[in-house]
Amino acid sequence: MQCVDMVWYATDDPEICSHPANCLLVRVGKHVPSSSIEQFDRIRFRQPFYIDVTAAKFFENEVQGWQA
Repeated sequence: MQCVDMVWYATDDPEICSHPANCLLVRVGKHVPSSSIEQFDRIRFRQPFYIDVTAAKFFENEVQGWQA
């Protein structure tokens, strides 16, 4: 799905985590405001202590690239 700019994102959503074949793929358009991206990041996890550092770092690099 990378050919259409889809990126894997971590989540603790029970529907997605219920089977190993499931995953959350996201495409964030270049005109999406950072406030919407931040809100999306907050709702991806229902358990407040779960942090996916790899995904967070990747996303941070992507956002910096959009702002360039």
